[in-house]
Amino acid sequence: QEMNDDLNAYYSLMSDIDASVTENWNVIDHDNDPVTPDSAAGFLPIGSYEDHFMGALNGNSYNINDLYINRPGYDNIGLFGFINCSQTYKIIGHLNLINVKIRGLNQVGGLAGNFRSSGVIPRIENVKISGIIIGEERVGGLIGNNLCCGVVIDSYTSVSVHGIFFVGGFIGYNKGRIIHCGSEGTVVGGGSCGGLVGRHVINEIIDSHSTSDVFGLKNITFFEGDIGGFVGANQAIIRNSYSTGNVNGDLGKVGGFVGACCCENYNNPDIQNCYATGDVVGNNRAGGFLGRFDGGQIKYCYSVGKVSAESRSGGFVGSSNLGRVSRSFWDIETSKQTGSDDYELGKTSTEMKDISTYLDSLWDFTNTWAIDPEINSGYPYLQSTILSIESEQPDVSAAVSIYPNPANEYVTISIRDVSAQIYNIQIVNMLGGIIKIFPCQAVSQEFILPISEIAKGYYFLRIRTDSGDLTFPIVIE
Repeated sequence: QEMNDDLNAYYSLMSDIDASVTENWNVIDHDNDPVTPDSAAGFLPIGSYEDHFMGALNGNSYNINDLYINRPGYDNIGLFGFINCSQTYKIIGHLNLINVKIRGLNQVGGLAGNFRSSGVIPRIENVKISGIIIGEERVGGLIGNNLCCGVVIDSYTSVSVHGIFFVGGFIGYNKGRIIHCGSEGTVVGGGSCGGLVGRHVINEIIDSHSTSDVFGLKNITFFEGDIGGFVGANQAIIRNSYSTGNVNGDLGKVGGFVGACCCENYNNPDIQNCYATGDVVGNNRAGGFLGRFDGGQIKYCYSVGKVSAESRSGGFVGSSNLGRVSRSFWDIETSKQTGSDDYELGKTSTEMKDISTYLDSLWDFTNTWAIDPEINSGYPYLQSTILSIESEQPDVSAAVSIYPNPANEYVTISIRDVSAQIYNIQIVNMLGGIIKIFPCQAVSQEFILPISEIAKGYYFLRIRTDSGDLTFPIVIE
């Protein structure tokens, strides 16, 4: 906390830090209502809009555990509120933030709410973050608003992120380079929402991945759409990257890899050597790889996820206006789609797992791609990423339906054809607190949960099984 006393210094951690005490720090009036009780705002972010942090931090691979920030009415929220590197080349990194609970308004991230630079190329490297991040606009697991020309490298988030506009499991709004980074967990938003990045504007993302499940909730905002497993809305370069999470938009422009590609301010989206394997559910303009294509190019890419939409769906692209797809494919069997807007690239599952399909289209299996029947379900994978041999555990999440959502009096959870043991179902608030537990012991059953006594708001349903926990967002109206 005392780093706010000198925002230009170079700092170094010498041990782990137990930050659980921050849950009781800085008791304030959040809503200017004398009737409601005051509550702890927690840690005061290092640097602000008025006074930027312009120093450096070497975490020496130590942990900061249980950091708590609860400032829903304030912008620029994170361990660092506002970083601005404007004098010399500086590094912030080698740091683990474990089990954070961070809530702000706009520009909210686990490491930094706002990250900028002026005339220099700063670097964030080897930062790992786990926990819950909540905000409204420009919200990310690592950084909320990245307007920096620098690079983020070798960093990873395992988080639940919730916002409205520009929401990403790693970065909410991005103008910087991202190299060899990843995200896992759950991402919930309304517009420009992605497993790794909400909106990618300029620069490039290379050798990165997301396994996050992404949800674009209806009625969360007047602007609905651009929901992607990797990037929500893309205007720039993506290379050698993949996504495996499921994408449920219930909206327009929903894609397994990118929700929408668009040309703005002379930026041309350019995606090469990428793939998506997650299932896609949308209202319209839903595609296994890309929901809406409004310009740019896609080359040497594929998708295999099941695609479901009320209208304008495609195995690879949901809807196309401009742009060019070449040497790319989708699985017509697993996607349940025999067409893709303007592009006839569908292959059977057998063909998708046959290296000759790709060699005939000049894919690089010397330096970029590899294929092995024991890895990635037999589909091609990227040499720059490490994939483990598939687990034999049942895929529980694919057999779960939750309805209605939003809900008010009851919510129904249908768990079908699953061999996993269900221990209980929990309703959890956005900061991870358990609101209610519903005991249950069943293998395949439908559960109707009464929720009328629970206050309106955004929550998570956590289903605890012997194969692990499953988490799904829910809105109680």
